[in-house]
Amino acid sequence: MSDPFRTIVLSDLHLADPVDDRECAAALEAFVDEHTASPPAPGLRWRLVVAGDLFDLEVRRGRAGRSWSPAPAAAVEGLVGDFPGVWRALHAFAAAGNRVVLIPGNHDAALGLPLAAARVRREIGGGAQVLPHWHDEARGTLVAHGHQLDPDNRFAVWPPRDDAPDDASLGVLMTRWFVGPLRFRPTTHVEGTPLANLLSVIRSHGVRAPRLVFGYLWTASRIVARESGARRARAEAEAAAAADAGAADAGAADAAGAALAALAARPVLASRWETFQRLYLGRVVLTLAAAAAVALTLARAPQPWAPWAVLGEMLAPAALFALRGNRFADRVARALEGAARTLVGRGVCHTVVFGHLHHRADLALGEGRYLNAGMFFRRGRDGAPAVSWIEEDAEGLRLRSAPSAGQARSLRPSIQQML
Repeated sequence: MSDPFRTIVLSDLHLADPVDDRECAAALEAFVDEHTASPPAPGLRWRLVVAGDLFDLEVRRGRAGRSWSPAPAAAVEGLVGDFPGVWRALHAFAAAGNRVVLIPGNHDAALGLPLAAARVRREIGGGAQVLPHWHDEARGTLVAHGHQLDPDNRFAVWPPRDDAPDDASLGVLMTRWFVGPLRFRPTTHVEGTPLANLLSVIRSHGVRAPRLVFGYLWTASRIVARESGARRARAEAEAAAAADAGAADAGAADAAGAALAALAARPVLASRWETFQRLYLGRVVLTLAAAAAVALTLARAPQPWAPWAVLGEMLAPAALFALRGNRFADRVARALEGAARTLVGRGVCHTVVFGHLHHRADLALGEGRYLNAGMFFRRGRDGAPAVSWIEEDAEGLRLRSAPSAGQARSLRPSIQQML
């Protein structure tokens, strides 16, 4: 093999707070240290590709509020100060002759800006790279975060540019203005129905639930009124035209990047009505209207028909919601899988690896494959921690998992969990 590196891919750690995320950071440090000490084979080294959202700068920005510094170098400086063990482990990994490729995601997009990327390369050393995606033409492997394929998280400008440092998506705005400031941690799948999410918030946050619900509605209304619609659509169109011009100038130098850009989703924020619906505000309005109708009916003098009217007013929105179902369930999963099929079908690559989904995937696509490592660190239903990643062996890329980072290498032969 002419390339002396075996590839590891992990994604979506979302390190934001040194206290809240200390277990995840410790798991990453142990994982990197183990691979530093254990080369894949004599004469071979590791190539670690982080497929986006290693950090969560948007949560940090939301919690910092007015004290947040927009300078990209300052953002990296804060990460270096709060997660010194992560940077130490990556530096030692690179110093041992291994490679590090960092792909920014939608939650740490600022790392792709020139000054931030330069600081990242300096902290890690060893020829570390910061790239919008990674394409191994020899093996036919393409790795990207995948958020540009998601209507909720597509950026107008990608890769990040200095002339658009505050570019944002619907998901990023919700993180900046709701998740970060209120220190809200979702405990359910983000694509659950509104009722399921509401009940989960009540169960997990107790007396804080009303504040979180009000904060969500306020943030959603603010986004619809100020950040969506015609102005956003024009900005998207201008950015797309500029991107097309840049791709034309670049020619075929980055065919994989051009193919990914061509598959980018239409952002939800380009339509005010679509944003209104996506944030479930339509269902909120219908529910409030039904509640008002019930209250007015009960306020009138008792009539024989009143109980039937109340029942109908309560069941009407419930029936509508049941008929329409959860329109957004698995939308991101379908988008990523569809894009992978297209990329493989067009011969851009043989194996596509995305992050962003937060769930593992391993699908055969004719002669190719689509892989997603899911979140690197998470807890199972029993509360036990586990790590998940993708690792290359002599036969190709494989999904791996282990109960803890400390057992990642010792359990490797028995944990080839194919989904």
